[in-house]
Amino acid sequence: HIVVLNHVAPTGRAGHGLLNPDPTAWQLHTNVNLLGTVYGIKAFVPRMIEAGHPGHVLATTSGAGGTGTMYGNGPYTTTKAAIRLLFFAGSSIEYE
Repeated sequence: HIVVLNHVAPTGRAGHGLLNPDPTAWQLHTNVNLLGTVYGIKAFVPRMIEAGHPGHVLATTSGAGGTGTMYGNGPYTTTKAAIRLLFFAGSSIEYE
């Protein structure tokens, strides 16, 4: 089994810098990009485990998540970096 998660918050505009953050954009990016990935894992991984078959979760992210806020969009780059760290933290998911 393979689960592919791809989330991009639709802010409709670029340039949400760190010095002039838009709280609405931060909340939207957190809810869609980061929590969408977390909820996707929570929805599918238990079923994969119950099925007894090996599986993989692939969460697409962005190169911007590794370059910081150089693109001028703090909420986007921060949440994409968080997704990278979520998967980097461990190569396996333990389910209780």
